[in-house]
Formats: sequence, structure tokens, C-alpha cells
Amino acid sequence: MDKLKVQNLDEIVSSIGLGSLESQRPGGVTAAGCVATAVWQYAPVGDFAYSFLASAFEAKRRSGKKVPIFETRCYDKIITLVGAIHIGYPDYYDNLEKILDAHDSVFIEKVKGHPNDCRHAGLRKFVEGMAVLREAVGRTEGLVSQTIKFPSWLNKGTYKVVDVSFKDIENKLYSHGALCNLWTGIKLYVSGCVMKRLAKNKEFIEKRQLLFSNDPLSEGDKKSRSILKSVLLDYRNDVVFEEIKKWNSEHATGSLAVCYGAAHLPGIENALVNELGFKRVAAYRLMALCP
Repeated sequence: MDKLKVQNLDEIVSSIGLGSLESQRPGGVTAAGCVATAVWQYAPVGDFAYSFLASAFEAKRRSGKKVPIFETRCYDKIITLVGAIHIGYPDYYDNLEKILDAHDSVFIEKVKGHPNDCRHAGLRKFVEGMAVLREAVGRTEGLVSQTIKFPSWLNKGTYKVVDVSFKDIENKLYSHGALCNLWTGIKLYVSGCVMKRLAKNKEFIEKRQLLFSNDPLSEGDKKSRSILKSVLLDYRNDVVFEEIKKWNSEHATGSLAVCYGAAHLPGIENALVNELGFKRVAAYRLMALCP
């Protein structure tokens, strides 16, 4: 049976003209202070990759001139991990969508349900405050929130939300003992109120401190960091990877894009390589924003 030609990243970049999609080379650096997210592509180890050079050779023969010879690799199956941030320039999300649309299937991150589904008042207030502050920051200097894309994405037959619900996250936090004491509840509630106030503070918003502050997982005590990582990253990565395994077993050929928060990518990549036997075949950076 003939192999199905699946687009690799080089072809996608060429076909949709993404000038801001830069090849990621060893030691490559993004401009100081700018945020770029990874786009990593994988093919099964041992999957035969071959080249289509005939058209280039033909062009050279007919023109009598030297022309570049481009190698186009072809795989049975491609899985692309697309790192995302939740606030960026509009063209960042437009380019992100072009990459996703080039695939047969797309899994996207979107916590299901509503924060009000949570019974813990402190957690509800914290999530609400975070959303309000993020939207306020996103309205500055032409930035937008990723949520503007969700309505159109969810109407596409190839896109599928693969995530847990707010209720699932709350239950996991309870199971780790993270929501069981009064002091934690008070801190979460007060933090949510403070974030809502900051969303109205023009000077704070214009500094865009939220976008370039430290990763929240790097703050707080060791136990809290461990719980946050277990629930917000590892637990959700497990859910995504189960869907990836299901897709992989059901498709002998085809392409899948997994668009998730950038912090999730290393964990998903580790499972993809070590459990499913895929290898990275391409890597790019997609510029999201600069301070």
C-alpha cells in the first residue's frame, strides 16, 4: 500500500508563509524579553523517510541554471506538539491556527465547565481573579487572549477539547490535601480579590508584570510546588497522553496536532518518545509577544 504523504513542519511553513516561525537551532536565542513558544514535530522511530527531489532536478535540467535542491521528507504519521501561551499578539494566534489547520486532527487545551462548578469559595475567587486580570493585561498594546479563538476552533470538525474540568482539578487538589485547611482558603480568596483590583490598576497593567513574572510553579514552598505540578501539569498531561495513545492506535497514517500550554510540552514529549517510540524530526519557535 502506498504511504500517505503527511506534511512536515518545513512544508507547512512553506505553504502558509509563516515569516515569524523561526527554525530552532542549538544555542538559538529569542530576542531579549520576548516570548516564543515551541512547535515540535515527531514521527515514529523506524518510519521510512524518503525524499522528493525530482521536481528540483527537472527545474535545473530545463532551465540550465543552478537551483536549490529542497528535501521533503515523507512520513506515515506525524504528531506535532504546539506550545501556546494564553496572551499574545493577534497574528500569533492566526499563525498558530494555520499550523493546526494543516493537520488531520487537533487536540486543544481548555478546562471544561466553569469555575462556579467548584464548591471551594477560595478556589472559585482565585480562578475568577486570574481570568479577569489576564483579560485586562490582554487588552493592552494590541494583545489578545487565546480565548478569542475558541468559538471558531470548537466549530471545526477536526478540533477536539482534550482536558479535565474545574471540578476534576478541585477534587484532585482536595485529594492532595491542598484545600483542606482554612488558611489556604483565605489566601486563595484574598489573592483572587487582589487580582481583580489590580485588573483596574492602569499603571500595573501597562507594565505587563503578569506576562513576564516568574513561573507560578517556581514560587511558594516545596510541597505547594509539588502539588501544583502534580495537578496542573502531570494529571492533565496523563489525560492528554491517553487520547494521543488512542489516536495513535486507531490511525495507521495521518497527522495530529496537540496545542497545549508551553509548560506541558516537555512532559508530553517524554511520554511520546519513551512510551510510543516517536522521535523528534523538526523544531521551530513561534513568536508570541515582546515586552
